[in-house]
Amino acid sequence: DKSLTWSSSNTAVATVSSQGIVTGVAIGSATITATANDGSNVSASITITVEAAEAAVTGITLSAASLDFGTIMQGATGTKTITVHGVNLTGDVTVSTTATGVSLSAQTLAKEDVMSEAGAQLTVTATPEGASTGLEVAFASEGAETVNLPLKWTLIPVITYATAADFRNTADPDYSSVTRISEPLTVVYATEMQLESYDPTLYKVFYLQGSGAAVPVVDLYGFLTETYAVGDVVEN
Repeated sequence: DKSLTWSSSNTAVATVSSQGIVTGVAIGSATITATANDGSNVSASITITVEAAEAAVTGITLSAASLDFGTIMQGATGTKTITVHGVNLTGDVTVSTTATGVSLSAQTLAKEDVMSEAGAQLTVTATPEGASTGLEVAFASEGAETVNLPLKWTLIPVITYATAADFRNTADPDYSSVTRISEPLTVVYATEMQLESYDPTLYKVFYLQGSGAAVPVVDLYGFLTETYAVGDVVEN
């Protein structure tokens, strides 16, 4: 008979199954003994100590170290989603940001969702008005260290400009080519807008990206007429 009989000296601390599997019950020490059933009475013992399990660290973790929106044209919108997980939380997670032009899909994430296997989803929408340096989304919960999520993007300034021909009757030669841009620009996109409340006409407005923060406009003779900054709408 090659079987063994297992026993514990203190079943209040640890028990042992007939297969020799030891289960801790409470903090303390117990001696686990295996005795041969072949009549030889040969046995072996080991003393084990049951210690308190290390408590799970309370905290918030995110699926990314930062949210990178990449390149965004001024006035355009970017959207990113992040997954929020939590361990041993006692309260909901509060989400906040002081970044201008940034909105959050929720200001509070339920602790049950955050601590679930899937975690909680948060969508961050950005319509940048400037550089992203120092901008963050903060995640906080009672008893947990606040986690800050840096926001990143590269903002391309957009200069709003339209030639006089777009705003005037092109049949009028005085306005057909009265202004021009003095530097090469790249057309980004075009849209239509109503310039004056009394004029129902939708005029075409071009959005152009220049090499600098402003675009100088000169007449046909090369004289500087005006300088338009980012966001200006030209109404000739």
